[in-house]
Amino acid sequence: MSPQKTAVCPQCDTPGAEVKPRTIKHWLLTDLVPSLPDMPFYFCGGRDCPVIYFSEDGTFHYTREMGRYPIGIKEGSGHSTICYCFGVTEDMISGQIRKTGKSSYSTWIAKEIKEGNCACDVRNPKGSCCLAEIKKAEKGH
Repeated sequence: MSPQKTAVCPQCDTPGAEVKPRTIKHWLLTDLVPSLPDMPFYFCGGRDCPVIYFSEDGTFHYTREMGRYPIGIKEGSGHSTICYCFGVTEDMISGQIRKTGKSSYSTWIAKEIKEGNCACDVRNPKGSCCLAEIKKAEKGH
């Protein structure tokens, strides 16, 4: 497996990983999809940055207002969706930990992944699996 290409967001200097066109087409407003340039795009994970996707040279970028759906990391902490396939949020993880002393979301999601019941390459705006982020959120609470 080759390493994922990265570039730096021209708005906030946050490094972003390359995202496949099918992911971007799922997340952008429908009327923007036909004019999507045929070039690599990257996801900006900067929480306070309005940019969702950007081209390597910074010529093209798409902001939150150009997205079809809210993107968890861009919506602030707490309510942020971490797992887009199953709708798991930061609040759900912290709530389960408060109630039971631990979170079982990573175990459940890992099972679903193993059974082929996820579509992270399209549903996650980053175009990648969320499991590492779920585990990080579980450890952080």
